[in-house]
Amino acid sequence: MKKIIVIVFSVLFVINITACADKVSENSLENIKRDETPVTEEKYIEKKHIEINGNQYTRVKYCIEDGQARLIILNTNSDELIIPAKVDGYEIKTVGGEYEEIIENPNYGDQDKGKHAWLSSKKQKFRKIVVSEGIEEIKSEAFRGVIAKEFVLPKSLQVIRDCAFVNTKTDKVVIKGKETVLEWCAFAGSSMKEITFPNDFCGEIQYECFKETNLKYFNWPKYKNKNKMGDYAFGNCKKLKRVTFPENQKEIYISRNLFLGCSTLKKLEFPASTGKVIFESSPFADNYKNGVGELIFKGKKTKVVGCEYKRKGD
Repeated sequence: MKKIIVIVFSVLFVINITACADKVSENSLENIKRDETPVTEEKYIEKKHIEINGNQYTRVKYCIEDGQARLIILNTNSDELIIPAKVDGYEIKTVGGEYEEIIENPNYGDQDKGKHAWLSSKKQKFRKIVVSEGIEEIKSEAFRGVIAKEFVLPKSLQVIRDCAFVNTKTDKVVIKGKETVLEWCAFAGSSMKEITFPNDFCGEIQYECFKETNLKYFNWPKYKNKNKMGDYAFGNCKKLKRVTFPENQKEIYISRNLFLGCSTLKKLEFPASTGKVIFESSPFADNYKNGVGELIFKGKKTKVVGCEYKRKGD
């Protein structure tokens, strides 16, 4: 009799444990299902009449990418446009959108998408556009065709993509980032008269970067490392009158066709403290009518060398 009671009790105990286990399993599955439910995040967010850091904006459009914001459209009625580093709690790392993200009907209208992204009207003119610290990238053609007397770009800026400021109507650009990369044609065709760089600049100035701009004077950055601007960087800058090179520069590299078509640039003058000047195959001295007519070396110990990759006839 004792044995039968023990067996019955054991069976009931096992059944109870199994039922509890099944219940736990069901709860666990429910929790797993609940945890696996995808968090839906609206890709594009657009708002009107919004205040950010005390600045009033009539319209803002951005999208979320990997938990960060990419700013696409920002409008204001002020003559100064401050591009913030945060919106709705999201950090803005990238500025600029694709044409289809900006233009409602991409089959019509002009191709200066920057006008549509930043200007409230085609006639709007900015006194200044300031990109806030924290922003790291300005996308290709982001400010194409924008009208602003001055652009101020932050220390945090890592890269200005190709043609980002092409055809802009501006007088001055301030680069604060020591490692900022200016890609191909970054400012080509703009009305820019002046651009400044920080001391010990060690970024890049790539091919045709300032091509056909209105630059009048250019202060060569005091490079921290070996400097080499992209070929044809000042191509056809017909108003360029003077290039000022920094003191105590170990090496100055004149890239291929760097000043081709700079018809008003009559001479290049290198300080006495210059260590070495390297010329690639390039129109200079009397070789071409549209090249620099005079080279002045003030340093008795300055080394002047030709292209590292000589070909027959160079």
